[in-house]
Amino acid sequence: MTEPPSVELAPVCAPPPAAALALVADAPCPWILVGDRSELALRATDMVAPRALVVVPPEACRARCSYTGASTALGPVVLATRHDPASELADAAFIGAALGGGTLRFTPLWYGASAHGDSTALGPSYALVPWVCEGMLVLAVGGRLPGARAEEPARALEQASGVYAIADDELRRTDQATPALTGCTRVPLELP
Repeated sequence: MTEPPSVELAPVCAPPPAAALALVADAPCPWILVGDRSELALRATDMVAPRALVVVPPEACRARCSYTGASTALGPVVLATRHDPASELADAAFIGAALGGGTLRFTPLWYGASAHGDSTALGPSYALVPWVCEGMLVLAVGGRLPGARAEEPARALEQASGVYAIADDELRRTDQATPALTGCTRVPLELP
């Protein structure tokens, strides 16, 4: 006697609330970032298997960050962008992930001196760019401003590039060897 084929049910997603701070919409059911900017949570809208992650915002954010996110093989990855109160430009950027845990934590993407254009601080010419490689979060150095190739990345940025993990309640670089990025997937976030 043959067994009938299994039928996979479509997820049942709750509608995201209007007060959501961010929507990670590229999953079968989106994740939503909710809270009052000092106490945040990332919640899956899947009504069959609801999940939530505690979000520890970067210390430097306070009420000045906006958030976007992407679903990856590692779970949701969130970008926090801090904006200069005197302009609409970003003055800091952070990447956050839970990496299988229950708390999403952040680490900086920007290191080094800010480039300037027309007397305006533009942030550093290079930044860390998030990738998913062989089940790991890898932050690699990448140019973020036109003309970045004309200068060298900051030493602190190069030292911060590598494989990241949650350790001692922080998202931080490990001593693990950084894999080549061939075959890796860039996290689909528009970095500032």
